Amino acid sequence: MTEDAEQSVRLHAFSCSAILRSPRLQRTELGCVQSRVRMKIFVCFLLLLSLWCASTEAQTRDIYEEVDELKASLAKLKVDMASLQSPQGTVTVKNRLMINDNDIFFKVAFSASLLANGSGHTGPFNKHETLIFKHVLTNVGGAYSPTTGLFTAPVKGVYHFEWHIHGYLSESAAQLIRNSNYIYTSVEKQTEGDASSSQAALLLLEASDVVFLHLYQKTKVYDNANHLTTFSGHLLFPM
Repeated sequence: MTEDAEQSVRLHAFSCSAILRSPRLQRTELGCVQSRVRMKIFVCFLLLLSLWCASTEAQTRDIYEEVDELKASLAKLKVDMASLQSPQGTVTVKNRLMINDNDIFFKVAFSASLLANGSGHTGPFNKHETLIFKHVLTNVGGAYSPTTGLFTAPVKGVYHFEWHIHGYLSESAAQLIRNSNYIYTSVEKQTEGDASSSQAALLLLEASDVVFLHLYQKTKVYDNANHLTTFSGHLLFPM
C-alpha cells in the first residue's frame, strides 16, 4: 500500500471515530445507516418480486405448451377412434386379430421316417399305395397321423413339404398327393448298389385338406435304422 493511500485510510478512520464520539452526529449517522439498510431491503424485495414474476410467467408458458400438446393428442385419438369405428377399420382390426390368433395357436410341423424299427423294403404293389411313415420324430400340432400316413391341414395357409426316398437294387418313386390331386414325383432307379431321391413343394392348403405320399406302382423303397426314407412338412404362415 502507498503512503498516500495509507494516510487517506488513517484520516477516514479518524473522521469516523470523531463522528461516533459526537452524540448528535452519531444519531445522524445512525439514521443514515438505517435509511441505507431500508433502501437495500426494498431493492432486494423488488429483485425477489421480479424473479418471482419471471418464474411464474415461465411456468405459465410451460402449462400452455402442455395444454397444446394434450389438445393435439386428443385430436389424434379422436381421428383414430373414428377410423376404428368405420366398417373398413373394423375389418382391418379383425384381420389383424385373426392373424395374431393363427400365429399363436397354429404351430404345425412334423417329420417321420418310414419304419418304426428294423430294416427292409416296402413294396412293390400292383397299384399306388399310401406310404405310412411310422417312426415320428416331430409332430407339433398333431396334424400328421402315423396310423394312416395322412397330414391334415388344421388351418388355411402356405405349407412346405419335402420327402426323401431310398432305393436299394431297385426302382423307387413316390408322389406327393393333395386330396386326390397329384403334385410332384421323386424317382430313383438303381440296378446296382443304392441311391436316394428328394423332392419338395410349397402348397396353399385350405383347412382340412389332406396331403400324403403315394408309392408308385411296381416300385419299392428301402429304410433302416438310419432313417433313409422320410416325409416332413410345416406351416410357413396362415392365410
